[in-house]
Amino acid sequence: MTYDCATEAEAIDYANKCELIKSPEKDRRNFGENVYVYPAPNADPIVAFEAVS
Repeated sequence: MTYDCATEAEAIDYANKCELIKSPEKDRRNFGENVYVYPAPNADPIVAFEAVS
């Protein structure tokens, strides 16, 4: 396995869109994605982080 800087750049570009859905498969080049939303807008950030980690 080797690190791919182009893949990193694509992931950052997509993450910066702040869309809470997976990117289209055609844009992922056979890579998967995990999307998780913690449904508590007023949650303590520490508690929210612990819940998803």
